[in-house]
Amino acid sequence: MNVAPLAPAAPIATSAAVGAPIATSAAVGGAVAVCAAVVLLLVLSNGGGAGSGSGGAKRTYDVVVYGSTPSGVMAACAAAATGARVALVDSFAHVGGMMSGGLGATDMTHGDPYGSSPGYQKLLVGGMPLRFFTLMKTASPGAFAFVSTYLRSAGNQAWAGFAPHEAEAVFTSLLASNAVDVFLSTVPTAVTLVGKTIKSMSTTPYATALALGAAAPPNCTFSALVFVDATYEGDLIAMSGAAFALGREAQAVAAGGYAESLAGATTNRKGAEGANPYVTSGVAASGLLPMVLSSTWPVVGSASPLVQSYNFRMCFTQTAANGVPIPEPHNYVAARWELLRRNMPKKIAYFVAQNSYTVPRQALMFVYTQLANGKSDANSEGWGIVGSDMVGGSNGTEKDSYGAAIPAWCALAGAAAVAPRAAAYEAHRQYMLEYIHFGRNDPTVPTDVRAALQGLYLAADEFKDNGNWPYRLYVREGRRLLGAQVLTQAGSTSTATSISQYYYPFDCHDVNRISTGTDVGTEGGQAETFPPNPRVPYACLYPNAAGPTNLLACVAFSVSHIAYCGVRVEPTLMMVGQAAGCAAAIAVATAKVPATPIAARVDQVSPRAVQNAITTLCNAAGKVSYLDANGNVQSAAPTPF
Repeated sequence: MNVAPLAPAAPIATSAAVGAPIATSAAVGGAVAVCAAVVLLLVLSNGGGAGSGSGGAKRTYDVVVYGSTPSGVMAACAAAATGARVALVDSFAHVGGMMSGGLGATDMTHGDPYGSSPGYQKLLVGGMPLRFFTLMKTASPGAFAFVSTYLRSAGNQAWAGFAPHEAEAVFTSLLASNAVDVFLSTVPTAVTLVGKTIKSMSTTPYATALALGAAAPPNCTFSALVFVDATYEGDLIAMSGAAFALGREAQAVAAGGYAESLAGATTNRKGAEGANPYVTSGVAASGLLPMVLSSTWPVVGSASPLVQSYNFRMCFTQTAANGVPIPEPHNYVAARWELLRRNMPKKIAYFVAQNSYTVPRQALMFVYTQLANGKSDANSEGWGIVGSDMVGGSNGTEKDSYGAAIPAWCALAGAAAVAPRAAAYEAHRQYMLEYIHFGRNDPTVPTDVRAALQGLYLAADEFKDNGNWPYRLYVREGRRLLGAQVLTQAGSTSTATSISQYYYPFDCHDVNRISTGTDVGTEGGQAETFPPNPRVPYACLYPNAAGPTNLLACVAFSVSHIAYCGVRVEPTLMMVGQAAGCAAAIAVATAKVPATPIAARVDQVSPRAVQNAITTLCNAAGKVSYLDANGNVQSAAPTPF
């Protein structure tokens, strides 16, 4: 089994102890990353294809985007379309982030797609993001069918349900058509600054345990006038010495918060689960069950270094002709799953109570969204306290089936993060395989659910060079830039400074699983409360006055934890990426005006100039619109701001 590529950098942030205040770059020594000795664990393919960059010791561009997430692809394409010479660099061997790495069901609306629900929110997209979705519909005509096996009584949701490999093909074509040089399987080792200007990013071939048969790109030093961090983890932010946050802010301003009512540690998000927390039921001296991570509840509203849980967005099929058997886990230990076993009666009861309409029974274990060609996207479900999310795995507070601690995903960055993230990726993969094994075999699972799960396969036409397993672990939250402005729960009412709107509620998956003494509850999850003023100001995309002056962020940009729960969906991040690309190109053009070019300053680019550039792209690549449940463009809007 090939370990999927991981994002990179040198030692920056060490995760704080459980219960400690939110970690910031200042607290953990946010110095510029220094090149360290790197043990190469394997060589991944270059990725190749149109627009792929060839090797070279030094490469000079106007703009370098690190991270080929959907937002990163939009940033690179927008910068190129606005006149800049652009390189897109990533440690992964495939472009497209989660949308090509497992997230086949991309949220397009929230609420009733026909507008009858008062909470209905339309997704406004324009320019490059709209170009992607319209190309996606052509590539996969069934991608926008409003099909969901998970319907809430409060309103429905619409998804774009395309196959991951189809998304990768469209992203690749956009990069090629915009003449973006693409360097894959390439991980940063160091960032060089002169004063507060990033001059270059040094890289090395990314490696894992199994060569895929193609040479990795040779070592390169990438120089540019502007750099864009488009990673889910905020690795370039950390390596450049920019200030960042990692964790959840307190509610109180005096405790470092932003006076957000939803911020900080939460109350128990579950009811009576019927799951005694102790190995011997009712006997505290026997110790906590596996997967019960703590016996101490945090103070509600207090700061926490912990982030929400991660999982894999699985691409399943029930078609044997396109199926690959799901492998057995390496080390299934039945006792490790006793908490789920005890919780199963309540899990079933919640499922039945909230699904009075016809829903496939296997949805007891996963949320399924139908994709094209007989495949489905499987996500974590909300019944009970144990699901496909590995609670604690993102934070280093959980152990694998062998009892080894799982590295916190964002403790390190760049090349130094390769090995620990490889270990964390594999621990999450084994957890998922164990969860599937439990669902297929444990006698507490209803017979028909076991049978349905036994009929699932991995899709043979997805992730072909990774054992048909998703390339990406779903990193729902990592570092967040501390920028010139921080977007909070209150949002922003300023249309003059906005570069995008967002549409998703504050949705946070469970952060912790804690004993109540007689039962087990979960902490950190958020109910789906809609943001009141959903606009993203441009000043959230660049560092505060102490940080680099030529760095932009378009995924890990400057938002509080709560606000990030609303902006973290891919279409919103794509719109922010487009804005970052436009801003980068404007900063480059301004720096080149003098006979002797000056240092580019992204903080001196006006929001109005960014809006104008976005509007130009919208006029060229797709006017600002929203997509209905069938993927059709509806109700053109004057701006996305």
